[in-house]
Amino acid sequence: MFVAGGIPRGQWTQDPDLEPLLLGAAGRLGGADVLMLSMEEDELFDADDVRRLFDGVCARSKTLTFFPGNHDDWEPDVIDTSVRFLREHVG
Repeated sequence: MFVAGGIPRGQWTQDPDLEPLLLGAAGRLGGADVLMLSMEEDELFDADDVRRLFDGVCARSKTLTFFPGNHDDWEPDVIDTSVRFLREHVG
């Protein structure tokens, strides 16, 4: 499992060295099952940067799901999706 919201930019951080590190790590996941959850109006992780990181993921299986809301809007659907993933892949 790999947890990162995307490639952070703008108001949160401007660290040019972070992007290649995140993409490099995403490309080395190999046998992992990856679930990435993001919010459509996330003020910290732009949707295009989330997709770029997700596209860089090399994993056994991978899923990216966007939910309505801002960065901290973790509605029950988001939690339910996480729990289902854990039950399926962790046991």
